Amino acid sequence: MTTQHSFHLFDLCAFCFLVFGFASLAVWFGWIREYVQSHGERTGSLLWGGAWITDYATAMRIAKHESRVPWFLRLFQIMMSLGLLFFIVGIISLALSQ
Repeated sequence: MTTQHSFHLFDLCAFCFLVFGFASLAVWFGWIREYVQSHGERTGSLLWGGAWITDYATAMRIAKHESRVPWFLRLFQIMMSLGLLFFIVGIISLALSQ
């Protein structure tokens, strides 16, 4: 009975991880890239998988220079944190169900 419950917890965590991951990528593509470009900075190459990391770091550097953090950067931080949280809980639930 416990194994079945853990498996459902893993499914829920995997689903939430994917939802928050894709939502944060949408925020990156929709707002963060534009924010970086509007301040005259170069954005990361879409061919490189970590472009969202470099664009986020550039956007945070711009925000620090302006002494304010836009709402979409806060939203990105929250969604990435929640995605990571669900990933960790999912891995733990999978390990405990074995």
